[in-house]
Amino acid sequence: MTPWQPSNFNDSESNILDFCFTPTPEIDQFVTMVEGEVLEIVAKDPKTYLGAQLSPEEVQAKFVSVLKTSARGAPNFKTKGRFGHLKIWDAKGQPLKDPGVFASDSQYQFVVKVSSLWVGEKAFGLAFDLQHLQVFQDACPFKL
Repeated sequence: MTPWQPSNFNDSESNILDFCFTPTPEIDQFVTMVEGEVLEIVAKDPKTYLGAQLSPEEVQAKFVSVLKTSARGAPNFKTKGRFGHLKIWDAKGQPLKDPGVFASDSQYQFVVKVSSLWVGEKAFGLAFDLQHLQVFQDACPFKL
């Protein structure tokens, strides 16, 4: 899996970064299954979860998946990582204090948890929080 560079939308006070990974078929299947279960639960009682009585089709239309497709057609899986809570590891399983740049050509393994169901005025979805990130990258030849 390869993430794009995380971003906190230029908020220097924020410790939350967005990570987007290219999903493997297993991640795609897992997220699709979890989101499907949530959609079933919400569709059974939309008034409780969304504040309005909606048809199953209307519930589906309001749902925002964390599985996205970029403008270039590349699939991605969006998560959030909170520095201070996020554990980052090297390829040998040793803690990384400063991961440096998250290179898009590096490989990653990660642990996420479904942290919440967010509800907005026009949409709702699930938040997946990045808990552990293992970085498999070659040492930078330009670092001393």
